[in-house]
Amino acid sequence: MEQEYKPTTFDLQTQSHDLQIIKAMIPYLDSRRQRFFAMFVKYQELQRTMKSFPENAMSIQSLENVNPQERMRQMIADISDQCNSHERENIDMLLGMFQILSTCDIGTEK
Repeated sequence: MEQEYKPTTFDLQTQSHDLQIIKAMIPYLDSRRQRFFAMFVKYQELQRTMKSFPENAMSIQSLENVNPQERMRQMIADISDQCNSHERENIDMLLGMFQILSTCDIGTEK
């Protein structure tokens, strides 16, 4: 069974309601127009992507002030949201191991 589509933070920044409407109409057009509108949508998404990275910016979302362990936990949680139930079980197990390691300070010098 295929996982339900859930837009990511990146998707929300590069897509729009208007583009979703255009995507909905594409299958009903003749093949020449389908190609044109499909390319138009991707071009618009590419432009939005480029605007998400201003010249001097390093990231789309400002998580730079969050400690590295918390950023990793947030990233894994967001990835988990995109996974099917079996994949999510594996990720949950990894998150549990990550939490155990972080509370035990394994691998850090004292």
